[in-house]
Amino acid sequence: MRRFSALRRERDGVVVTIVASEERESWDDAWPLAAGWCGIASPHGTGMCIEEDRDAVRVVLEEQTTYTVRVAGATCERAGFGEPRVQAVSAAQAPEAVFRLETGNLIGLTTIVFDPTSPEDESAVAARIRVRKLVDPDADFAWLVMSVVKAIRALALTVASPTALKTARSIRATSYAYEDLIFLRSIANDVSQAVEQISRNPHRRVIRRVESMDAWLAPEIAPAQLASIATDPRSIARVSEIEQRRLVSPGARRTFTRSEQHFGPVRLPASRREVDYDTYENRFVRFVVTNFRQRALSIADAARRAGTPSLARDADDIAVRFASLLRLTPFAEVGDLTTFAFTSQVLLREDAYNRLLRLYREFVLTTDVVWDRFRTLQENRDVARLYEMWVFLETVSAVGSVLGHEAQAEDSATALIRTLPDGLHVNLAEGRRSSVAFLLPDGHVRVTYNQTYRHASKDPRALGTAASYSLSLRPDVSIEVRRGLSHRRIFLDAKYRVDGFSAALMSDEDEDDGQPGQQGTFKPSDLHKMHTYRDAIGDAFAAVAVYPGVKQRLYPPTRADFTARGGVGAVPLRPGDSYDPDVFVQEVSALMRATWASMSSSAAADAVTG
Repeated sequence: MRRFSALRRERDGVVVTIVASEERESWDDAWPLAAGWCGIASPHGTGMCIEEDRDAVRVVLEEQTTYTVRVAGATCERAGFGEPRVQAVSAAQAPEAVFRLETGNLIGLTTIVFDPTSPEDESAVAARIRVRKLVDPDADFAWLVMSVVKAIRALALTVASPTALKTARSIRATSYAYEDLIFLRSIANDVSQAVEQISRNPHRRVIRRVESMDAWLAPEIAPAQLASIATDPRSIARVSEIEQRRLVSPGARRTFTRSEQHFGPVRLPASRREVDYDTYENRFVRFVVTNFRQRALSIADAARRAGTPSLARDADDIAVRFASLLRLTPFAEVGDLTTFAFTSQVLLREDAYNRLLRLYREFVLTTDVVWDRFRTLQENRDVARLYEMWVFLETVSAVGSVLGHEAQAEDSATALIRTLPDGLHVNLAEGRRSSVAFLLPDGHVRVTYNQTYRHASKDPRALGTAASYSLSLRPDVSIEVRRGLSHRRIFLDAKYRVDGFSAALMSDEDEDDGQPGQQGTFKPSDLHKMHTYRDAIGDAFAAVAVYPGVKQRLYPPTRADFTARGGVGAVPLRPGDSYDPDVFVQEVSALMRATWASMSSSAAADAVTG
């Protein structure tokens, strides 16, 4: 897609110009674009562009960028992306009103509005702000949204009772169209893999069917049904003496002979074995996929009525995908599910059937998860905050993997997920403390989001208290490890901004040579903040920045020194389809093992001192 350093639109005598750089503008060679726009091509291949979505035409901008917006032919004093708006930097009598608009962390659909207009007026500019820091900005941001929601659902499953599976969704599910679309999109691959695996080797049962057959064709007699011969007029017929000898035992031939006429059982109740795929488990698969498909179709209809064709297309594509699964063998032939049997061992064991059971349980549970901040996330207003939440949830998952068990359900006010009468409430928002605990035989590990360590009058470093000896500090993620009377804290700060090159991760030799560090590293100020956390907060062992880069660096650099004393550093955590959670699990495992080792050595030292 061609990129532009400047864009201009003239409509009804009002000229709007958007400039992404301070380069010289030459409109003589401008490219004509849609909806009256024209643009100056960017010499660097970066910048703005125009996108068309059916009837909508939008200017595509980039986050963390300052744009110069000029308006001629109309009087306006303020402009902005909705609210708040900024004052013009130009003089009141200037021929053009000039504004400096910063996109900041804004991501997603928005509108540039000019006073005294509103977003519905023709002078407003429809826009979409995209992420520019990640490898594939649009795809990665959608991936982040789905990953955060998926992590919340997984944690909610650990809180909900594992034996109480609801069979229907709450009534408020009808208003969760966008949330459900994200859910269906995130599980589409898992559902396809599970159903295709089941189709290759579906659950089956062998049944015996008893039916009346010609005596000489019956493969196996059903003794319990022999009495039915007497009530079936077709079962006994006149036969030759030779045939009677073949069909009737010598002792019973007199019974089957009347007036020198010979009779015999020509039809017998016989049992036939048959492989049947119309099982409860296969009906359950059909039921689940059908529910997913019907929900996708209802979302598509709602999106079309709401005038959002792009969402309708997404939902239709998902519905088509689920419909293709229903045509696989044996699901096209099995009957409807009439009852739920949650004790089925086929569904409970760890295989494709169990995966579908868990996905359906998540689907049912979705409407019971009350997250008042989810709407803010889906509107894509703050990518840095979204990355911060994702780092917290990935840390919770990594700690669970290291410890080898699931989180403990809690009913405290700071619990990430709380069970309340109207559902499972998600306590995850900027500036609000939330935590997840893992119990140990002799203590616990608690992962906390946005915990504030307030100033304490007594030095917390000597007392080991959860406080700061100077200013109040609030790391993004805190891991508290408590074993017996000993405890340590690890701090992680999510640093979404990776602005170019940095000397923070360079070796001493690199610095001496004056060579730039590797692209995608964090800023030196991020490392300084890690020193602040570790120095000021009681029982701090390590403080690391987590950023969407590629390089890990811990200080002190030698493993023995870090294990003994802790330190600071940075670890990469990059979102996207190439993300491997096992790598982050290994990094968290190394931090926790070093923490445990330091606690053991400290306990030994205390014992010697005592």
